[in-house]
Amino acid sequence: MAAAPRPDAAISERVLPAPLLGAIRHVFAQRIEGVMLVGGTALAGYYAGHRRSDDMDLFTRDEACQRAAALAVRSLVSIGAEIDVRSDSAQFFRAGVRFRDRDFTVDAALHARLHEIGRSETLPDGVVVADFDTLLKMKTAALISRCGEKDLYDLLWILDRPGAGTLESLMAGGRELDAGMTPEGLIISVSGATLSAEACGFALDPALPAEEVYAKVEKFRIELLAGFQKLAAREPAPEIADLIKRVGRLS
Repeated sequence: MAAAPRPDAAISERVLPAPLLGAIRHVFAQRIEGVMLVGGTALAGYYAGHRRSDDMDLFTRDEACQRAAALAVRSLVSIGAEIDVRSDSAQFFRAGVRFRDRDFTVDAALHARLHEIGRSETLPDGVVVADFDTLLKMKTAALISRCGEKDLYDLLWILDRPGAGTLESLMAGGRELDAGMTPEGLIISVSGATLSAEACGFALDPALPAEEVYAKVEKFRIELLAGFQKLAAREPAPEIADLIKRVGRLS
């Protein structure tokens, strides 16, 4: 596979809402360890710049890091944010945040396995972001339980690179986080997903209206399903480059 992209803080300043970015930087300025930014905001805000994202997702290494992350989020009140804590346990923290007239959600979840097999990069502003390959493994593993419009759009963007390999190699990465991932399980998840054009108005490129985004992610879903069905039948794994060619590039 071609060299993976590196995170770029300049993308976050262009793509992420200023209140969300300010909150992310404040949280990491608390010098928390064993915490990394993941999910759609990490991908869109530091690598792709391909869609809107309005949440902060943090994965922590252990219970001490989880407590520190929760305290760092709570400390947003010191810079004027309003915090509504909705869940707070040793494993998971969720809060609704209102900051500078912007509402967003912050999730912090303990995921020791991710910190064992994943990597991150620390940017000059102190934000610790999951690296590109870690995000790919996460997006792949997530397909077993979640196959929404944004999930497919993100995965389509990630895989549109030279040397992306096969669906079999893609699954191998996902299995590092979810050892129980199988083609049969993915078939159930992907075939059961119901997408809608109304949920696809998140692209930042004005040349990609919601209807076109929907057409691409639905086509991508169908191609993924066909590929996983071949794997389940022990047929040769489809090349991802061929799959992307059939779906069409995002840009």
